[in-house]
Amino acid sequence: MSDTLSSNRLAQVELKIQQELENKANCDWIHIGYHNTKFFHARTLHQRKNSRITAIRNDCGDWIHDSEAIEAEANKFFQNLYGESPDPMGCLPPSKFPCLDHDDISFLGKQVTNEEINVALFDMAYLKGSGSDGFHALFFQKQWNTVGDAVCNWVRSNFNKGTIDAELKNTLIVLTPKVDSLEDFTQYLPISLCSILYNLVMKIIVNRFKTIFLKIIGPEQAGFIAGRNITDNVIIAQELIHSMRSFSKRKWMTIKIDLQKAYNRVPWDFIDASLKQPVLWNRVPLSKFKPARGIRQGCPLSPYHFVLCMDWLGQVIHSAISEGQWNSIRLSQFGPPISHLFFIYDLVIFSKADTNHNRHIKDILGSFCDFSGHKINARKKNIFFAKGVDVTVADSIIQNLGHYLGVLLCHQRVTNGTMHFVVEKVRRKLQSWDTK
Repeated sequence: MSDTLSSNRLAQVELKIQQELENKANCDWIHIGYHNTKFFHARTLHQRKNSRITAIRNDCGDWIHDSEAIEAEANKFFQNLYGESPDPMGCLPPSKFPCLDHDDISFLGKQVTNEEINVALFDMAYLKGSGSDGFHALFFQKQWNTVGDAVCNWVRSNFNKGTIDAELKNTLIVLTPKVDSLEDFTQYLPISLCSILYNLVMKIIVNRFKTIFLKIIGPEQAGFIAGRNITDNVIIAQELIHSMRSFSKRKWMTIKIDLQKAYNRVPWDFIDASLKQPVLWNRVPLSKFKPARGIRQGCPLSPYHFVLCMDWLGQVIHSAISEGQWNSIRLSQFGPPISHLFFIYDLVIFSKADTNHNRHIKDILGSFCDFSGHKINARKKNIFFAKGVDVTVADSIIQNLGHYLGVLLCHQRVTNGTMHFVVEKVRRKLQSWDTK
């Protein structure tokens, strides 16, 4: 209990320090950034020019420069990504989610209060990208004395009838580049821009979910869970890797799994949802299409949907452990057993390094992909072996080693070159601050 409290306090202190640094970094921008000045218009025009897509590769690898052809290719790509009907969902394993008690159920289902609505609205980023309605949260925050009663009545009516107006559920997809040199649409991250009123309803639900998620989500998942810090998982994973490198008697292996398009591949048989959303192409919406899978990356509730989906995998792993098919590893004689850790979109698995465990792991991951719609990215899968693992055993297990693009797990001695990518990221960030 004391460890949990100290971890919560540490997370709160880190959050305050992060907010303080962000406030200092944006000091000049706060004073003159959004004023009607030459500085504002020059920066806006510069960003708009850089964000335009003037050339892209199609499925055949050919470059396209015609604007209409690029728009058609964009619509085609995202219709295939979201609108493709997934394969029928496989059989779900028996659910082992902990049951909520009567008080938790009553808390989730109680009447929404004006105070809840007010807290949720003023907790929203005031100038975050607007959705199809064109409003920012700042408008409602500044005019709350005028529109507050009407907004509260609208929110309560939506909770009472159990649905939101169709127009407010419309979502725009904006494309955010993941790399500097863009060539095709796989290098863009699709972010959903939802209307403020829709986000407000979702934010109220999220604020209630936060209080009970600790009770139903396994300790291996730290992302998006209030009171947990994902850096704890990073430290645990790094300590395990270090132990594997240091002790020759431990015949362990660590497998890093990357889920391909994790948010976009979840079928709606797995999460019951429905919306219509157009792609925002160079600031102009393309034709609408109705997706058949995927979670809206940008909706406040989406991370919690995703965490619930991933926890199914954790339950399957724990079932294999209880049946004796999977042996967890321990750093010490009385230390806790560790079988897996979640890093939001990624998964790190720990087990004995032998062919039996390798077979069980493949079966479990294959079963999870069948019923969840996920797909493992083979190019980003890494395997690390302890010093004591026989070379022939390791060769029989190794499949599709790739470059790790998320949290770095260092299997060798850390050098300047190992962390060079961190220095480059910080340098680019500082260069972007120079323009503010």
